[in-house]
Amino acid sequence: MSVRIRPIAVLAVAVPVTMLAALIPALPAAARLGPSWATGPDYSPPLGTTGAEWRDVSASGPTDIWAVGVRRTPADNPLTARWDGKGWTAVPIPSSQQYNLTAVDAVAPGNVWAVGSSVSATRTAAALHYNGSWTAVALPTPPIGQSSELSDVDMTATDGWAVGYTATTAKPPRAFVLRWFDNGWVKVAVPDGDATSTELSAVFARAADDVWAVGSQVRLDGRRVGLILHWNGVDWKEQAAPVVGAADEETFLASVSGSTSDDVWAVGRVCREGSGLESCRPLALHLTGGAWTVVPTNGEESELTEVVAFSPANAWVIGYTGDSTLGETDYAAHWDGQVLTPDATAPANPNGPITFDGEPASALSAATAIPGTGGIWAVGWTRDPVSGGSHVVHRN
Repeated sequence: MSVRIRPIAVLAVAVPVTMLAALIPALPAAARLGPSWATGPDYSPPLGTTGAEWRDVSASGPTDIWAVGVRRTPADNPLTARWDGKGWTAVPIPSSQQYNLTAVDAVAPGNVWAVGSSVSATRTAAALHYNGSWTAVALPTPPIGQSSELSDVDMTATDGWAVGYTATTAKPPRAFVLRWFDNGWVKVAVPDGDATSTELSAVFARAADDVWAVGSQVRLDGRRVGLILHWNGVDWKEQAAPVVGAADEETFLASVSGSTSDDVWAVGRVCREGSGLESCRPLALHLTGGAWTVVPTNGEESELTEVVAFSPANAWVIGYTGDSTLGETDYAAHWDGQVLTPDATAPANPNGPITFDGEPASALSAATAIPGTGGIWAVGWTRDPVSGGSHVVHRN
């Protein structure tokens, strides 16, 4: 995929458990925390881990929160863990196959899905289900020579969707959509339009006949723009998304969420490459009154990675913000029905605004609402010159 990813594999210094533990505060129950962002509770990876990052998080309740990501030894290994209200517990996945996990969805305690890809000679889309232990679930068999990956999953008790891309050495990526139907995954056709390449990064299922998916596409003129698709219960249709930025900039949509059928958000970034560097700014799109519009955001070097919409007057966007001088730190902004306002209580990198080897100091890659509480947990990673690790912030 062409989406920019900031791994921490370049860290060569082992991370002592005691060092990470020192960053984890004493943890009161989430229900007792005040209405502001706070760092932790984080997960301490086992000995031998040289770096770790969370890629996604999902919750069925305040004592059933799941996160998936990667830990490095220094080889990449899948990382899954569950928060039970008292602490994180690693939940091992089948060791017969190496997985690259990108997303998780906790439907209920004992009913959790994770998706990504299996890593072998050809990268192949993979789905895992947890009902007391992780089990690989069969997906439609791809054509010979075709690689694929799932970027996101959103499940209900009886239905669900997973999205990503497929590609071959001779053909560019194409959007890939699977539906959980009649106790099995089936491939569902999506419109290609006149794009030469399409990729999906996120899916949000509000109802059986109201599902959204977002990503990016390359038009015939070579320009990469945002891609928004909607499922109406019968088929997928492309939505008219605003084309933003200059002709030499690329748009990527990373997350989608909605509180009603006609109040939906999609967020991501607009980027330009130059002299081997990529400069990005945040992008927030809002569907109201039947049309998508651009919502003003801060203009700093930023990226929005997740949106969580509670109501038309209560939505959150998260990601990172920063500049070349200070490095990058956690970012969160709130929508009150009129304007997106950055939240000053969003934690800065706990190690200070330090840039290491040209990479940011911290970032948030995903967020989830905690059912029954109105709270949000967001996950990602931190980095400083001597350590790097998984990262959690939350707001009650």
